[in-house]
Amino acid sequence: LERLYDERSFRGLKLHQCWEPFRVYSENFEAVMSWAEQKGLPVFIHLYDRRGVQELIDYLHHHPEATVIVGHLFGLDDYIASGLRLERVVFDISTHELVSAQRILKAIEHFGVQQIVMGSDTPYARDALRLVIERVRSLPVSDFEKDSILGGNLQRLLKAC
Repeated sequence: LERLYDERSFRGLKLHQCWEPFRVYSENFEAVMSWAEQKGLPVFIHLYDRRGVQELIDYLHHHPEATVIVGHLFGLDDYIASGLRLERVVFDISTHELVSAQRILKAIEHFGVQQIVMGSDTPYARDALRLVIERVRSLPVSDFEKDSILGGNLQRLLKAC
């Protein structure tokens, strides 16, 4: 990571439990998260199961400086039930097949619009970018809030890193 970071100056990492199985309670996860925390980089995490969600919630309670983007609002009800209210936890709303307008509104109601970011899940979902933009544009929130979800929040997050 260090060599590639020096060469490419990337702005975040992605951990995808479906493609590269990992457990949150593991040395490798801890090492990656610790490195990202030191660099101030967000880690996009696509979890596979509720066990992983519960482990991540526990991890985040003990690591409030970690910046995490939770993929696909996966485990939303668990995050809400946990009482987790960390400013450095953001929720991705891709893809339109997985994330309904009602779930987006529920996330906004609980965490605030500033914690929601658009994603496309490209290339996995057909026409995903257009459809997720349409979904956000149809939400009963202000134009400023829509613009925040459609890019402003992620821009703010990446500038902070």
